Amino acid sequence: MSTLFNLPDETPAPPAGDRRSSVADLNAIIKRARDIMRKDSGLNGDIERIPQFSWLLFLKALDAQEEDREDFGTGPFRPLIEAPYRWRDWAACQEKQRRTGDSLTQFVNTELLPYLARRSGSPELDVIGTIFKEVQNRMRSGYLLRSVRLPRSRRGLHHGPRL
Repeated sequence: MSTLFNLPDETPAPPAGDRRSSVADLNAIIKRARDIMRKDSGLNGDIERIPQFSWLLFLKALDAQEEDREDFGTGPFRPLIEAPYRWRDWAACQEKQRRTGDSLTQFVNTELLPYLARRSGSPELDVIGTIFKEVQNRMRSGYLLRSVRLPRSRRGLHHGPRL
């Protein structure tokens, strides 16, 4: 399971001055997502918003790590999550290819989350399956769900957010 949450050793630590900026950027992202989720009738309070944001953030971070493994890993690359279930395929794809509204909520509820809950066969896949076994998308509006954007960065959150 060591590769699931580890970043490549080559990843430089951000300079001391950039750390405050990164924390402020992350706080702004969380506040923006929380404000959007407050508008959704399916989420009542932080007790429901926090898990919703957590699984979205997990998928974004996992996808960033998968990009790092693909680019910098040794040996053949096998993705933990296959297309079209990767973050980059349904959330961070080209604007014209993005699902939204009912199409997005149907995809997340009937395809994405069941697929993730069934992941197994290696320690990494077992972790993903265990995490998503109980996850539910509580957002009713696919338009608001689409609005909860996380940073689009080739190297993920650990290199600073870019909206």
